Amino acid sequence: MRKIFTLVALLSAFVFTAKAEVINGTCADTVNVDWSYNTDTKILSFTLKGSDSWFIPHYGSSNTPWRSFIEDIEYLNLPEGLTSIGSWAFNGAKSIKDVVLPQSLVHLNQYAFMDCHSIHTFAIGPNLSLIAQHALNGCYSLTNLYVPDNVTEIRYEAFSRVPNVAYSEGRENRPDAGARTVDGIVEEPMVYDHENQTTLSACSAFAKGFIRVKDGVQTINSYAFFSCFAITAVELPNSVETVGKYAFDDCDAVQTLIIGSGLQETNMYAFSMKNLKNVVCKAVATPELGMNAFYDTNVSAAVLYVPDESVDAYKAANQWKNFGSILPISQIPDGIIPEGLDQITNTPSSITNKVIKDGQVLILRGDHTFTLTGQEVK
Repeated sequence: MRKIFTLVALLSAFVFTAKAEVINGTCADTVNVDWSYNTDTKILSFTLKGSDSWFIPHYGSSNTPWRSFIEDIEYLNLPEGLTSIGSWAFNGAKSIKDVVLPQSLVHLNQYAFMDCHSIHTFAIGPNLSLIAQHALNGCYSLTNLYVPDNVTEIRYEAFSRVPNVAYSEGRENRPDAGARTVDGIVEEPMVYDHENQTTLSACSAFAKGFIRVKDGVQTINSYAFFSCFAITAVELPNSVETVGKYAFDDCDAVQTLIIGSGLQETNMYAFSMKNLKNVVCKAVATPELGMNAFYDTNVSAAVLYVPDESVDAYKAANQWKNFGSILPISQIPDGIIPEGLDQITNTPSSITNKVIKDGQVLILRGDHTFTLTGQEVK
């Protein structure tokens, strides 16, 4: 019995020690910066030694000093004086929840936050001028982003695979490429053209369940719903005329797609939905489909419902004819079209580090509160 008690005590001591472990290191021999990681709080902190300014150096894709625990980091402590975050610095930090950049930061280099899948708030300070290529590529949970006027250059695919940040069609090499916000802040869960609300530009990766696009929208932009993996059904209103390329690519949970009567054309790979089972298309004239519109979709096992008078036309139309069954809308069984559900207008309750005060979005980090521009609220 004593041996068992001793073993339990030793194991308890080991667990306590492991929980409280602090890992220390330095960024590089030529950089006057130390770092430490607390395995309990999941915070990676940086300490400046003997200077008013500092930077995180450039790294390769797999040789950052914190690579061995990169996926465990949840928060970054980036003190003032930081002027540049180097290439690949936090690439693959899949658990980071939000990022508040210091006021002093000027450059955000390539791949710096690539594939940080859990970031939903990214606060940019007033001195950042450059967001390099692929800097936030793959941050697909990003819902709160403010891009101030001081950011003068956003390079190629800086926000690639970020469905919440509107994709800028054909602007890959322009200063404004890849980062389009509405009134300064990316809305959630959908981003519409704020001037006339006729264009749907993007949808949050947090969106789930049944999505109903509001009536009046005429265009679904390219990549608008890209990788919205928790959406199960989609309804497009009669006002939608065009669906852009890859608009619903990687929406693999969608089983029901309802298309309004106004659709005229889609671009390539518009409806790439692996598990699509039922499509209702209310357009009397068969819409023109772009190349591989239903790519990676097993349409031969799906059912397409169309206006009664158009069944034969769909059976003869390019790509539409590939559906396993093409039936008149009058034969739609009960339960296929979800009833009584509105479009999602909120994010999951699991997001606890964001608050709204006096109409302003604020974020919480530990005992501190920040604005979306990184200014601390006392």
